[in-house]
Amino acid sequence: MNNVIRIVLQPGQRLEVTYAEPVAVEPAAMTLDQFATRYATTLRVVRRLISSGRLPAVKVGRRYTVRIEDAEKLFKSTSFRPQKPEPVAEQSDEDIKRILRKRGIRVPD
Repeated sequence: MNNVIRIVLQPGQRLEVTYAEPVAVEPAAMTLDQFATRYATTLRVVRRLISSGRLPAVKVGRRYTVRIEDAEKLFKSTSFRPQKPEPVAEQSDEDIKRILRKRGIRVPD
């Protein structure tokens, strides 16, 4: 659709036109693939965040999109950052073999 602007000048009037430089506009939303790439995670994690309600998403056509504002809010929260794994108690080989045998797994002596 072309927009037409009609300007009527009176005798003696001048028309000055100033052109603005194009401005790069960041989109307001991104796809799940884009989210996963941008935040170095997997699609599986993104889908879990959405299904748990921690990341709002909107279905547009056949795809889900995430608002960049919501993504930034989630990323800045502490709940999105990976947690440090808890230290694993050291177990001897015999303890591990005993546990495996209890579960019905054959273990060589």
